[in-house]
Amino acid sequence: NFDSISLNRTAGGSAKLSHDAESFRVVSITAYSKLRSNNRLDIDGTPATFFDAGVTASSAIWTQELQVLSPVDSAIDWIVGGFFLHDRAVYIPDLVGSIFGGGRGGGKAVQVTKSFSGFAQASAEILPRTNMTIGLRYTHDNRAFDALATLRLPSGALVNYGPFKGDKSFSSLTGRLALDYRVSDDAMVYAAYNRGFKSGVWNIAGVSVGTATLPPAVNPEELNAYSVGLKSELADRRVRLNVEAYLYDYKNIQVSTIIPGGTMLTNGGAATMKGIDADITVVPVQNLALTANLAVAKGTYDR
Repeated sequence: NFDSISLNRTAGGSAKLSHDAESFRVVSITAYSKLRSNNRLDIDGTPATFFDAGVTASSAIWTQELQVLSPVDSAIDWIVGGFFLHDRAVYIPDLVGSIFGGGRGGGKAVQVTKSFSGFAQASAEILPRTNMTIGLRYTHDNRAFDALATLRLPSGALVNYGPFKGDKSFSSLTGRLALDYRVSDDAMVYAAYNRGFKSGVWNIAGVSVGTATLPPAVNPEELNAYSVGLKSELADRRVRLNVEAYLYDYKNIQVSTIIPGGTMLTNGGAATMKGIDADITVVPVQNLALTANLAVAKGTYDR
């Protein structure tokens, strides 16, 4: 019965401090960002006023990263550091329509995330023209959730669903192992293994009118990624050709499902994605570059 609209406002800033000592470098990166989104949504998508929603969502994120790095001329290229994130996300719905029997749904959900991680990575030449990179990262996330849904009846009485509270932590050790071999000054082949982690989370829009129990938090997504590839510059560097084949093995993959007033994350079990990416850039004459890309991918849910 109306066109859905969305108004988003963002603001933020960052500061970077660095210091070079004789045997190491230190870098500090501090950042803050704020987002506010106001939405008016025609949920039912019909001319009738069956289910309409106004949603106000906001978040305030502060991050701090500290890095200690090897000097520029070091035989071993290394980095050690730590990272902290604090995020406060707020979700306020305003639900109207005949589905509520003349009443009005509302409420508020708040999710506070605190994330700590430490990381280290080193790269070095282990054989002539052959480099190895090894990296590790430990992440610990805590997510505290507090939500209340309400229904204002036509009589003026207020029905509460909740409050619901949840607090859960997620931790993971991830890493990277890579080898690259420089076939010539213009071509390099490589192979890499990466283990990734996407933290678990509470569905901030998961508590609504009619909710009887707090929906469980989404489990973390884990990824084992394998890749081999070629990077090259040919014909006096007038042709650049890059090719990579990859295999992604997911566990507890997180997928989005559309629900009234927003989206909800769920775990989709195990999944596999494999494919090939290729891109080529040709510079036939000065100040002219021609680029082409090719991607072939196949993904399946395994269970």
